[in-house]
Amino acid sequence: MKKTIMFSIVSLLFLTISTTALMSFKSVSNENVFIVVRTLEAVNLIIQSKITVSDGTTILKTIPLNPMRSKNENENIIKIVIGLNELKNKGYTLVSSNGGGGNSDGFVIMNYIFEKK
Repeated sequence: MKKTIMFSIVSLLFLTISTTALMSFKSVSNENVFIVVRTLEAVNLIIQSKITVSDGTTILKTIPLNPMRSKNENENIIKIVIGLNELKNKGYTLVSSNGGGGNSDGFVIMNYIFEKK
């Protein structure tokens, strides 16, 4: 159990540093705007399941999700899709996505990078 929690913490730290480094590269042109959406779904209550939206300078929005359990799957996926569609409807285009975790890790993280030209 301790090994799983430690692995989860190290993985979260790695993903946070990676995304922060990615967001630190500012576009040469002022015409492009990037938004990062991160979904974190955790089995346990130690790590809060949530959707976080950032423009690289501030957290624009945080939406709580339920813990990752089969009974919460539909409600969580609906919240995630609504959030992604909200950005699409504001003129943003999905340019990249990646994720990690799952299996015995006790959490799943997905990163979505949107661009507005």
